[in-house]
Amino acid sequence: MIAGRGFHWAKKIDVKLAYRLIISVVNSNILLINELPLEEYLACVATSEMSSECPDTYIEAQSIVARSWMLANVEQKHVALGFDVCNDDCCQRFQGVNNLTEHSRKAARATRGKVLMYNNKIVDARYSKSCGGVMERFENLWENDPKDYMLNIPDAPGNIIVDLT
Repeated sequence: MIAGRGFHWAKKIDVKLAYRLIISVVNSNILLINELPLEEYLACVATSEMSSECPDTYIEAQSIVARSWMLANVEQKHVALGFDVCNDDCCQRFQGVNNLTEHSRKAARATRGKVLMYNNKIVDARYSKSCGGVMERFENLWENDPKDYMLNIPDAPGNIIVDLT
């Protein structure tokens, strides 16, 4: 499979898939849809987006952000193709069970049901690999739809926002 489709660093990777696989043909291309439980998906995303060697708290934080983004799922990029999200950087990196570890499963279990909330709604928690040391305003990165919870704040000690409700 190609990881990083459309990016200068695109590469081919071997992917192992688990649970249910739906195979179809769309516009003369083979489309594989991997249907799996949310928590297993999140455990795979956490260690596809970051190293499985990261501390527990990092993987737990990634799991919460990924769960929030997935459940808010406001983008609906792939609904016409019959699936929620793709496996690449366009959505969240999902490289199958290749990177699934007990460490990432533990993080998904430890954070089960936890999401980021703002004004009684699940946060559109889109994220990127590199922030350059600054949290950017939502409308500067994604859509012209300002979010009160996405402010321009440097990543520095003392600049942590804790209570979003």
